[in-house]
Amino acid sequence: MMTVLAKWHKYRAVGILSVKQQLQYRVDFVVRALFLLLILFIFIHLWKAAYASSGTEAIEGFALNQIIWYLVFAEAVTMACPNLCVRIRPEVRAVMEFFTTAESLKTWIQSGGVTPPMNGADPSWYANEAERKMADFLQSASTIRFDGSDLMPGSVGAGTFWKGVTDYVSGTATLDQALETIQSGWNQ
Repeated sequence: MMTVLAKWHKYRAVGILSVKQQLQYRVDFVVRALFLLLILFIFIHLWKAAYASSGTEAIEGFALNQIIWYLVFAEAVTMACPNLCVRIRPEVRAVMEFFTTAESLKTWIQSGGVTPPMNGADPSWYANEAERKMADFLQSASTIRFDGSDLMPGSVGAGTFWKGVTDYVSGTATLDQALETIQSGWNQ
């Protein structure tokens, strides 16, 4: 079993080789570094404006300094692997493309209760006439709107709203109790 020190030496050696490789293409390295700084400058200022306009210290539980550290880390990783999209093997790309088709959801659609998020599902796949009509309605609609919970903060839409409504529908809460539960998420 490799000791911690041996692992450290291995990672250090790989890191040194990576830096040497990057420095072989100095112009490319400098251009990517400058581009990274530009991207960070833009995003940091956008996030500062978002936090300033929100009037709060945290948005969805994240403080500005946490967002900035995330940006620095995420952009550095992204810039370190500029050819990431090129490295996706053809068979992986084929699977990803397949998942964008209705065919990929055929078995799920046939099990019932599912309307695919894309067009192209054969009407015969649906478990019953009501689901066929719903799918036809959604595919021919010029506008589709989601329910309010999709526009609510996560603590409400996926939290207290969900709990309040499901408790009410299941009969474990009265309407007043459900409304109190939902409102408690907004009061946080």
